[in-house]
Amino acid sequence: KVRKLSLDSRSVLVSWTNEVGAPVPAPAQAAVATNAVVESNAVKSAEQDETTQLIDKAYKRIDYGGSQEAIGMFNEVLQRDPVNKRARFGLGTAYIQMQKYKDALMVLEPMAKEFPQDYFLKNNIAWLYATAKDVSIRNGAKAVQYAQDALLIAPGPFHVWSTLSEGYYMSGKYDKALR
Repeated sequence: KVRKLSLDSRSVLVSWTNEVGAPVPAPAQAAVATNAVVESNAVKSAEQDETTQLIDKAYKRIDYGGSQEAIGMFNEVLQRDPVNKRARFGLGTAYIQMQKYKDALMVLEPMAKEFPQDYFLKNNIAWLYATAKDVSIRNGAKAVQYAQDALLIAPGPFHVWSTLSEGYYMSGKYDKALR
């Protein structure tokens, strides 16, 4: 005897029942659950794509002098995903561009502790300490420390060496800066 299956449309998750109301065997339920997971993953993927696009757009705004707009975009991402590394780094970068150095450090320094192997992050903090237009923010010793940390992780990139040199220069260690 063939049993007819009907869809219970009142259910949030699709559930199948046979005509006497007994649950469908487990394999059919698993297929429904799998479909729900696939749909959920598709929604998450679309949200991630949207987030990535918004972050990319914010970085482009920084490149074209729209740091204030970029801050709004990064904050929009961070409202949805407070630990998004790219958005946090971008926010710190935008603050630097706007010479809001204290705000930048409040974002970037905790990230350096959270991501101790991120030489690029440490190098940017070192550069901020070495070159900030606000002399109350400049700190040659911190610039040297962050730059040295970055060099231990990635000794190859020339810009890390340049940051260390700038840190030494700010510290009055001109012979080391030149070397």
